[in-house]
Amino acid sequence: MLTELESQEQALTRLLAELSSILSDYPINAEEPISQLGGQFTWPVAGRLVTSFGDSRGVGNVRSKGVVLAANTGDEVRAIYHGRIAYADWLPGLGLLTIIDHGDGLLSLYGYNDTLLKSVGD
Repeated sequence: MLTELESQEQALTRLLAELSSILSDYPINAEEPISQLGGQFTWPVAGRLVTSFGDSRGVGNVRSKGVVLAANTGDEVRAIYHGRIAYADWLPGLGLLTIIDHGDGLLSLYGYNDTLLKSVGD
């Protein structure tokens, strides 16, 4: 299981590096850059906090690098801030995943979705 988690983390790290490299050539112009919001965002979906950042993944010394919220099937997931869809597809370990580029080199990731309603570029 540890090997599988490490492999999934490496795949995600490669994807994020590739996206960051590509997206840096296409900046987002926003009235208020996300970096000026001071990290004050609302949750993308109403739900119960299942995993917090830094929680043990239960295998070795692996720690969570995000949060997981348990929501009802069919609940709408909303972006924490406006931006552009940089990735919308299946990724092992995260299921149906959407990655949103908010500008300033900041991305938000939304995994474990039932369906994806937006496409890359939206």
